[in-house]
Amino acid sequence: MTLHLHLSQNQSATVINAYAQTLDSNEEVKKRFYSDLDNTLASIPRDKVILLGDFNTRVGCDHKIWSKNGMRKANADGILLLTKCTQHGLILTDTVFHQKDWFKTTWKHLRLEHWHLLNYIIIQGRDLRDVLVMRAMKGSEDCWTDHRLVHSVMNIHLVSRHWKTQKAAWRWLNITALKDPGQREKVQAQLHSALEQVPTDDDISIQAHWEQLKSAVQDACAQTIGFALRWNQDWFNANDAQIRDLLKWKHAALKLPGKAIHKVKDGSVPPVEG
Repeated sequence: MTLHLHLSQNQSATVINAYAQTLDSNEEVKKRFYSDLDNTLASIPRDKVILLGDFNTRVGCDHKIWSKNGMRKANADGILLLTKCTQHGLILTDTVFHQKDWFKTTWKHLRLEHWHLLNYIIIQGRDLRDVLVMRAMKGSEDCWTDHRLVHSVMNIHLVSRHWKTQKAAWRWLNITALKDPGQREKVQAQLHSALEQVPTDDDISIQAHWEQLKSAVQDACAQTIGFALRWNQDWFNANDAQIRDLLKWKHAALKLPGKAIHKVKDGSVPPVEG
């Protein structure tokens, strides 16, 4: 079950309520559950996500990257849940806070009377600062149930969005090609042919006439001389020879202690005597 909440600044938060099968359930059923969970997480907008539910898994406390403050050892389903959280950039808030086990356990084994952490509140890792309090509610076991309610307080922070305007890419004509007399003649012929096709009606506005004239000139030049290729200047490769000379001069200076080696005024490197 999903709940879509509209926040301010045109942002939203999606709350997902899930219930996973127990450890002894059919493997096909488990795969179907996590496949549906993947599809649900992939279909929601890239805003805040709050995943609630009873996952019937133990994530343990022996995974320093995934769950630092869990309980006991993780089982196979717990590793699967941690893997899914890693794929979607999610984090289990139950394992973040340093607190006593009494405030983390959510389910009691009726026969062994051991408490386990099976219920989780999962959010995106970037929204961890939103969580203020995360703990299980004591006293709920007096209501003849083996589960405890999980209490969480969040202060949702909204990040201001800065919309980027797409800048138009400028393209420059290959003007250097006009140095060739043959190319100049082709451009002149193409311009003469293009300008003859521009209408000269008096009813047309000045702006429309200018747009047609500009388009005709640009198309004619693009078809003949084309656009210039712009390459980023690689200063390191362009000055490779000079850099090599400076390195040789430096190495030679280090091999001759006690002798002063100076550059001449024109910037060249003086020869170093062996």
